[in-house]
Amino acid sequence: MKHRSDIAAAREGDAVIAQNGNLGRIERIVRPEPQGAVYLVVAAGRMLRRRYPVLSGSLVTTVDSSRRRVHVRGRRELLERLPETLPLVH
Repeated sequence: MKHRSDIAAAREGDAVIAQNGNLGRIERIVRPEPQGAVYLVVAAGRMLRRRYPVLSGSLVTTVDSSRRRVHVRGRRELLERLPETLPLVH
């Protein structure tokens, strides 16, 4: 079992685990610039109420690549309500 905080080990389809339980699965990994920030688009919630909040890669605490789990800081209820768009860059 390999645990690390390197966001590069995260893959689409990995489970995203908040501090108080399962948030959803990584739908897409977005890197707007090659050396810039990384964002995770997460499919969260049930089918009829599904949302796609965008999480900053800085929220990732550990990546368990063998179990395909990405642990993030924050409570599920708050993370589910994050915007579904990338932050604007100036």
